[in-house]
Amino acid sequence: MDGLLLALMPILGFVAGSIGALIGAGGGFIAVPILLFVLPNETAGTVTGISQSMVLMTSLSSTVAYVRQKRIEYRWAAVMAVAGIPGMAIGAFIVEQLERGAFEIAFGVVALSLMIYLIIRPIRGRGAARTLQDAEGARVPLTTRRAIPLAVVGFGTATMGGLLGVGGGIAMVPIIVQVFVFPAHLATATSQLVILITSPAAIIAHEASAPLHEMIVPIILLGIGAIVGAQVGARVSRRVSAPWIVRILGIGLGIVGVDLIYNGLIDSGVTIF
Repeated sequence: MDGLLLALMPILGFVAGSIGALIGAGGGFIAVPILLFVLPNETAGTVTGISQSMVLMTSLSSTVAYVRQKRIEYRWAAVMAVAGIPGMAIGAFIVEQLERGAFEIAFGVVALSLMIYLIIRPIRGRGAARTLQDAEGARVPLTTRRAIPLAVVGFGTATMGGLLGVGGGIAMVPIIVQVFVFPAHLATATSQLVILITSPAAIIAHEASAPLHEMIVPIILLGIGAIVGAQVGARVSRRVSAPWIVRILGIGLGIVGVDLIYNGLIDSGVTIF
């Protein structure tokens, strides 16, 4: 990797980290498409492994900030993380083995559909707090009835995260906000703790197949930018209303969807231009 690309890594990490922390994701949905473009000779496993390493650092930085803000629901995070650890490893293993063209196209269509839904209807019902001040008094009890479907969400979003090189928060946050009527400001913070716990499983799985240690310099530079950016994103999130957080998530999903469809068509041998 030449000097110019190395110099761009902290900037990419900062942008991905700040936006990721703001919306409760790891920032991988921003990093992966750019890394695929600037690292055309690297395998998908290597690219997603680099992204996962950055996601880990982003989630660590933002989790520290959210712990101080007392915005994490630890029991919800524990259920999703326990179910998500094997899912993250499975997703990372699949991306090392599987032809992704058809899957990328299918998931891209789903992501675009979810984007439209979230932009039109960003908050479901009155249960989701509209501001952080409201959210502080809107703690959501975790019942046995909720725990099983919540574990399914944790496993599914982590598997998707491991497969695509993202933390999974891009899907986790809107699902728990919309389905469980979970306060959006708490959801973004809680998802970061889940990503912090689950993402090492993907990194370990990638290292077993791809020599990530050979990319340690760009990973460190990405991580430095991501750590700083995550602190900025966590602070900014206090000033953004819950409906807009969900709308931003929707836009993020749309970006992922378009990128996945494009790359899926290319991987399937379809000539775009």
